[in-house]
Amino acid sequence: MTAETRNLLLLKIRRNLNLLCLLAGFASSGCGNSKTATSIATNPQSLPACGASTVVPNVSKEFLFATSIFSRRLVYVYQINPTTGSATPLPWSPISTYNLPQDGTPDATGQFLYFSSTAGPNSTNTTDTLESFALIGLPNSAPTQLSVQPSGSSEKLILDPQGRFIYTLDPYRDLMPPADGLTTILQAYSVGNGGSLQTSGSASVVPASFGSYYAYKSIGNLVLLSHGSPPAQPYGSQNGITVYQENCETGSTTFVAENSLPNESIFLNAPTGGDLVLGWNCGLNPPRSWIYKVNASTGKLLSYPNSPIQGLCGASFDRQNQYAAGLATDNPLYTNNPDTLVIYKLDSTSGLIETDRATLPQVNGGPQTASMPVFDATGNFIYMPTSGHLYVFSVDRVTGKLTVVPEVTQSPNESYYSLIVVSQH
Repeated sequence: MTAETRNLLLLKIRRNLNLLCLLAGFASSGCGNSKTATSIATNPQSLPACGASTVVPNVSKEFLFATSIFSRRLVYVYQINPTTGSATPLPWSPISTYNLPQDGTPDATGQFLYFSSTAGPNSTNTTDTLESFALIGLPNSAPTQLSVQPSGSSEKLILDPQGRFIYTLDPYRDLMPPADGLTTILQAYSVGNGGSLQTSGSASVVPASFGSYYAYKSIGNLVLLSHGSPPAQPYGSQNGITVYQENCETGSTTFVAENSLPNESIFLNAPTGGDLVLGWNCGLNPPRSWIYKVNASTGKLLSYPNSPIQGLCGASFDRQNQYAAGLATDNPLYTNNPDTLVIYKLDSTSGLIETDRATLPQVNGGPQTASMPVFDATGNFIYMPTSGHLYVFSVDRVTGKLTVVPEVTQSPNESYYSLIVVSQH
């Protein structure tokens, strides 16, 4: 790998972890802005889940969509072998998108796929978009683009547990602009017939403009949003996690609670089931992750006793709410080069219990830089992208032990920004 290619990869990885802004020291000079929530629930209630979970019990076909890390309007598509977990590129891959795809999510059936995409340096477009694709012909034919609609630029795109809404989290849209023109809007889109997306309910203006990631909790119908600190404030002093409650019919969100976490979590993820929430800050040396439990009625967070976890730079969760796949670094000389996969079992007492880890082999005398790993829909396999490679691990669902799948998919001259698993049944 050339020095130029490696530098570009590191730059994009840091963007993937929302570290480009933080590590450059911008958090006190323009990466956030204080905002007052539009509505407050004075008596929040713990509600039953809105609807059925999006877990697919019987999967007949699975596919892996990988967005390009080199600011290209390309998405690479693989078919997952249900027995071995190996990922085989489909002959018509890659597909092209209108803008630069950041993240994506399928609908509950796996028949449609949505991308949050942004206008960027390698795009002639000037408007950020939501893009919709039909996947009905997979694997024999390529996805068909259904629509491109203007939208906020969101680095996360996740289907809610009931399979009715997705949310965009836009830190740049001038709906109610303060003096610096920055604000963060949490906007719901309903998934309609034929895969169409329509804005639904009222948008929420969140307390800080530097909103980063969001996640769901079925219990209480919660939407949790992590954020950094406002400008003109000491770095990290107002980091936190804001909790909203989702309206099951409209997707509108109502403010429930603000959790102030000074110098702690800036980003988050969570399994949809249970009360566990994982927050992380990769700008620290070493990176750290905090394990919380959320109260479904009040929205308040409580740390687990073994929190924080040193060296852990975030994690994703399986659909079965049993395991987490973490991105970590074991090398004190390369704390910003996460190169280790760590698997944890979810535990009601400890939050997360490590069951195994695997450090990727070095390349050209140094550690590889990996992006966030993801589980397939069955939870039997984990996919972890690096520069030029897509590593596959099988998971023993009883012991939580990892086994490297012999086939390592090569992606010459390409690296992946985000991975999206699509399952059909």
